[in-house]
Amino acid sequence: MHVKLTDLNPLVRTKCKQLGHNLADIQVHPAEEVSTNYQGNAGSRGVFCLINTRTGIEETEYGSWGGSNAFVECDVDQGKAVVLLGDLVALKGSTGHLNLLHLYVPPEVYETMKQPEPVALTREEQVVLYAHKSLKGGHYRVEHYQRNRINPATAIESLVGKGFLKQNKNGATRITPDGRNAAEQAIELDINGDLR
Repeated sequence: MHVKLTDLNPLVRTKCKQLGHNLADIQVHPAEEVSTNYQGNAGSRGVFCLINTRTGIEETEYGSWGGSNAFVECDVDQGKAVVLLGDLVALKGSTGHLNLLHLYVPPEVYETMKQPEPVALTREEQVVLYAHKSLKGGHYRVEHYQRNRINPATAIESLVGKGFLKQNKNGATRITPDGRNAAEQAIELDINGDLR
C-alpha cells in the first residue's frame, strides 16, 4: 500500500526527508520481522533506519557504496533480522544516486492505517494505470497501449477525474498515491495476465 508522507508520523516523515526520499508517497509493508540487508549499486548504498515512534529514538545504519565490501562489515550489507514490536518501525532502501525508501510497520499498526477502498475500473483504465505505475513515459507506454489494443485518451480523462492521475497544463500525466494503490489492486485481480 502507498501512503502519502503527510499522513505519516512526523518523526518518520522527517527521517524520510533527511534520507533524501523526495517522493510524495512511500510504500508501506506489514512485517513482524525485517532484514536490515539492502544492497546498493553504482552510486548508491543501502540504508536501514529503526525508529521508535513513541520515544523518537532512532538508529540509522548505512551500507557500503556500490554494495557489499569485503573489507568493511556492516549489518546493511550483511543483513540481520530485526523484530518490529509495538512502536518500532523501519525505513529501508537506498540513498545516493537513487533515493528510494520503503516503510515496514508491525501488522497491528498496518491494520489501523487507512486502507485503500476497492475501486471498480474498466479494462482500459487498468491498462493505463499499470502503464503509469510500471513503465517509463513516451513510446514505452504507447507500445503498451498498442499491444493491449486500447485508445488511452478516455481512460486517462476518467482517471484524472477520479484522482488516480494528475495532468498538467501541457497534458503530461503522472500517477498519484491513490492511483498506485488502485493499480496494485488491478494487478492482483488480473489473473489472466492481460495487463502485461
